[in-house]
Amino acid sequence: MRKMIPVMLMMLALGATAAAQDAPDWEVFGGYSLMKGDLLNTNNLALDGMSPRLMGMDSPEAYGSSMNEAVITNGFDFALTRNLNSWVGIKANFSGHYGTLDIDTAMTGDYENEYYDETYSNTVAIAGKADYRRYNVLFGPQFSWNNDSVVRPFAHALFGVSKMTADDVHVRYVDSYLDQYGDGVYSDEDVTTITGSLKGDTNLAMAFGGGIDLKAGKNVSIRLIQAEYAPTYNRIKTDLTATTVDYDDGEVWSTDTTRIRSTGASSRLNNLKLSFGVVFNF
Repeated sequence: MRKMIPVMLMMLALGATAAAQDAPDWEVFGGYSLMKGDLLNTNNLALDGMSPRLMGMDSPEAYGSSMNEAVITNGFDFALTRNLNSWVGIKANFSGHYGTLDIDTAMTGDYENEYYDETYSNTVAIAGKADYRRYNVLFGPQFSWNNDSVVRPFAHALFGVSKMTADDVHVRYVDSYLDQYGDGVYSDEDVTTITGSLKGDTNLAMAFGGGIDLKAGKNVSIRLIQAEYAPTYNRIKTDLTATTVDYDDGEVWSTDTTRIRSTGASSRLNNLKLSFGVVFNF
């Protein structure tokens, strides 16, 4: 039995070596990517230049509605992986995504005072767009199952940096007030046009996920799907111009232009990403 132990250890070592040979030294992936990018929510107000809070109003919840905006983007995903053995490698990933954020939010608050026979309503409507771009550069380990099967699952945990910008911002912000008291009616409306840009700093980004590759040849595989949760942390710098026209009972009362410049705190944006493409093995 003791004589068999060295033979068994040698067989295991040879088996491990053979398994390692099943994995290519290098993998190059390139393909199409779809990402749902988190850009504005009531927690971080990344687009605070367009929020009621920045315009001197209460939080959106006070008007019976929350403001949650996300942008669906299209782009590319590229990765280079150096396999250390049959199950672990080091991956470098670069991706870019582009899209247009469409903003369309309305909030209404109503009030009634029976004692004074008075009712009024306040409506806030926000509509507009912003061009969106995000780039991620990430590194980390990839774990994969290399065997004789044509299907190869993998998972990775990547860490790096991300940069986001939203240019060509054009938003129309309408705050309407209607007061009815007895037989009288009073109306007031502020129409604000907001233009400019939002720029995020280069900050922490991560990607946790995996996918499935299907072997299509000796050195080629098809990436059927790659799904990731990709949180990013960005400090948003706002550079906007707001022009407000105040209408009093339908007549122009005043016009005012304000430059909005601010830098927000770093906040987490929760992004989801799907990628598809081709893997070349060397």
